[in-house]
Amino acid sequence: AKSGSYFFVLDTTNGYTRLLDYFGFKGNLISSSQVGKLNVGASYNVTVDYPYKTTDINGNNGIDYLNGSTTGEYERWFNRDTNLTVVEVNTSTIQLLGDSLIYNLGNDVHYGSIWNDKLHGTDYGDKIYSSLGDDIVYGYGGNDILEGGKGDDKLYGDNGYDKLHGSFGEDTLVGGYHNDTLFGGHDDDILIGGSGSDVMTGGSGADQFVFELNQSLLSGEYDVIKDFEVGVDQIEFRGWGYIDSSYWFNGVIAEGRLTDTHDGALFHSNYGGKVLFEGINAHELSHSDFVFDA
Repeated sequence: AKSGSYFFVLDTTNGYTRLLDYFGFKGNLISSSQVGKLNVGASYNVTVDYPYKTTDINGNNGIDYLNGSTTGEYERWFNRDTNLTVVEVNTSTIQLLGDSLIYNLGNDVHYGSIWNDKLHGTDYGDKIYSSLGDDIVYGYGGNDILEGGKGDDKLYGDNGYDKLHGSFGEDTLVGGYHNDTLFGGHDDDILIGGSGSDVMTGGSGADQFVFELNQSLLSGEYDVIKDFEVGVDQIEFRGWGYIDSSYWFNGVIAEGRLTDTHDGALFHSNYGGKVLFEGINAHELSHSDFVFDA
């Protein structure tokens, strides 16, 4: 391998490629044909062999480098039936992380580090994956995919039809404009769809689904909450002023603005927007599932 090289170790068992590990220097995709031979030993450890002398790379949680060597060796445990692809990268524009879900590799793929990063996208469709720190990720324009990784992350989709995934940690996901898909992942997350018709999944933990005044529940918008957990998750109406939730909820019921549908309970906003609580019956909801934040 060339000095300055960096390597992906990818799980290509199915159509959803997973970045299992990395070593060497940071960079962009070049080719998987220049990497070397991949051997799976009897103990299921994996070795990447090169035809010349060997530099040992220990595969721990730190970043390892090929300091001028032409060859290297990498070892790690994998499941027996895992299909692996090793990809060489070579430039200095990005830093990679382990164990991040990726769908494909290409232009405008950004990666965080073990530190607290601020990662910025472009006006086009970006794929941005943060890592172990408490990261802030901005998608900007285009249809972006933002992945939080570990840590308490803040993901901002902004313009475009974005997909935000908080993963581990207490994350804040803000869809922005247009129709976005938000998935909180593990722990207690805050999901703010913004304008447009958004699909939100909290995942595990006590999650908050936030609807901001003049930004959400506007005429023609139809938001879907896939996994609202009664008594655990909450709906927060932000910027609406102080309103007694019990009094408000009784009014909603009296006005017939919470109805049952084939897909779940449907809330009708005074502003013309709707929220579907998928898989929930209207009678399961109570005033304690809703809070108002001035």
